[in-house]
Amino acid sequence: MALVLKQKEPYSWPVKITLPTDGGKRITETFTATFAWLKQSRIDEIKRLADRLDAGRYSSDDEETEGLTNISACREILIDWSDVVDDDGDEVPFTAQALTELVEIPTVAAQIVMQWAKSLDAAKKKN
Repeated sequence: MALVLKQKEPYSWPVKITLPTDGGKRITETFTATFAWLKQSRIDEIKRLADRLDAGRYSSDDEETEGLTNISACREILIDWSDVVDDDGDEVPFTAQALTELVEIPTVAAQIVMQWAKSLDAAKKKN
């Protein structure tokens, strides 16, 4: 099969978010993210941020790497979702406002960026 020289379509990927809860415990929740396909040069820039995060070299969700923050990277890579619900269990549609609410939860933006980077590595390992 020939290689088609065009940008790939967005893809869905399960994202696990771990958050602290009472008593020093953690809860893990999962949603399905739809990630954008970016040009390789942009992937490399955002992956440098993800590598720093994965190595624990960040002090907050807003630490910048080459002008990027976790939040700005999320706005670029995350283009849709499913399995995100509100307090009543109702599905929350993907909107700019809902995305803002999600990435303002401490550590969530960093976790999304790291898992996006790992999704690209997983695709590479499968080949």
